[in-house]
Amino acid sequence: RTPPPGESPEDKVRYVYDAIVGAVEGNTEKAQRITIVCNQNLGVFLYEKLVNVYANQTEFLVMQTGQHSLDLRTLRRGVVAVFESVFRLSPCESITENEGDLLKATVRVDFVHKSVSYRFTKPLPNNK
Repeated sequence: RTPPPGESPEDKVRYVYDAIVGAVEGNTEKAQRITIVCNQNLGVFLYEKLVNVYANQTEFLVMQTGQHSLDLRTLRRGVVAVFESVFRLSPCESITENEGDLLKATVRVDFVHKSVSYRFTKPLPNNK
C-alpha cells in the first residue's frame, strides 16, 4: 500500500505503521519488533555491504537512488520482511547524478528463524 500523496511525513509514518499492525493481526508487540529492524537501517545495511563488494574498484561510487520498498510476508509460522533498494554505480568523473549502472539489492529478514540474508543483482545499464 502506498500512502496517499500530499500527506504530512507523520501521516505517512502512521499509515505505514497501521499497515504493519494489520499485517500482524493487530499484535502491536510484533509490529514494534518489526519496525525496530525494518526502517532506514536496512537500506544502510545494504549500502555498506555493496560498498564492501566494490571497495577495490575506484572508477565509480556507490550511490543510493531513493527507490526502495518493504514487503512484509505474513506466513503461518511468522513474519518475513523483504526490503529492496536500487543503487547506482556512478562513475567518479560523472557530471550528473543520473549517470551509471543500476542494481537492485535485497535483504530478507526472517523473524521466526532469526536469520538475515541479502543479495545483489548484476549492474544493468541505465538508459537515462
